[in-house]
Amino acid sequence: MKGRPAPQSNQNAGTSVIVTSPETNIYPNQSVTLTATVYANGSTPAPTGSVNFMLGTTSLGLSVLTQIDQSDSAATLILTGSQIVLGANSISSIYSGDANYSGSTSTIIIMLLSPQVSFSSVQVGTASSMQTLTYQFTAATTLSAVNILTAGASGLDYADGGSSTCAAAMFYTPGQICMVSVILTPSAPGQRSGGVTLFAQGSNTSLMTWYLSGIGQSSAVTIDPGAQSIAATLTGDTLYGSAIDAAGNLYVVDRANNQVLELTAGTFAQSTLVATGPLLNPIYRLSDMRMRVLMIFPIVSTSRKRRLLFKQFRRI
Repeated sequence: MKGRPAPQSNQNAGTSVIVTSPETNIYPNQSVTLTATVYANGSTPAPTGSVNFMLGTTSLGLSVLTQIDQSDSAATLILTGSQIVLGANSISSIYSGDANYSGSTSTIIIMLLSPQVSFSSVQVGTASSMQTLTYQFTAATTLSAVNILTAGASGLDYADGGSSTCAAAMFYTPGQICMVSVILTPSAPGQRSGGVTLFAQGSNTSLMTWYLSGIGQSSAVTIDPGAQSIAATLTGDTLYGSAIDAAGNLYVVDRANNQVLELTAGTFAQSTLVATGPLLNPIYRLSDMRMRVLMIFPIVSTSRKRRLLFKQFRRI
């Protein structure tokens, strides 16, 4: 008597699905691309069908799988900040299976929606009006840290406004609300970026993050003219340039009187450095690389032809 044939198994091969995101913290006006990858656990062909992206128990949308290698496929979905709520959001994906593979559900990832808080323009060195940030707890939580940061560092432009109720080591029950009060005192002109983060005990991921922005407003340049006085009175109306040496002495070219005058630093006592004779109508002065005051002036040669003479008259 022949034996009966062994029953054929119709059980599909197993799969696993993982959902990932390049960002786990976004602004309300940002978007991020979620990716669900379905693995066929070494079998071929690659899974087909679709993946349902989930926000808690609510569907965000279905996406069709695309093969990425012999045994794996992936699907993507663009998530916008308007689709989730402020704070922590639970994101997962569900693969429905196909003719060859059974379905599977991913583990949950947490997506944080962080509000942007603007302080607008604030005068440098002046405290802004206080803004209050509110967080409602969804589970029993003990805070481990409350950080108010300016460009990642504490104790700078953004600071506690003095009426915060969110505090480290404090225990909060589900539904309880705590607040962080923040002021901005810009230390410099321009964009001032910062943030506030809440951390719960036992977690390295922030429970809540607020992004802060403001602009330090100030005059670009402030010039103090100081006390002004007349250093010296020089006769004539053909003064051709001046130079100041390292000691603060002032040299003035007096072309009309064929001389160079020196005004001593501090007292501005006037003296004639080079008098009529060596010079004829000096017209310019400059300093060379060794800080010597040099003159260029026309002279008359024995041939009565005018030419330029380049003459050093003072080493400083």
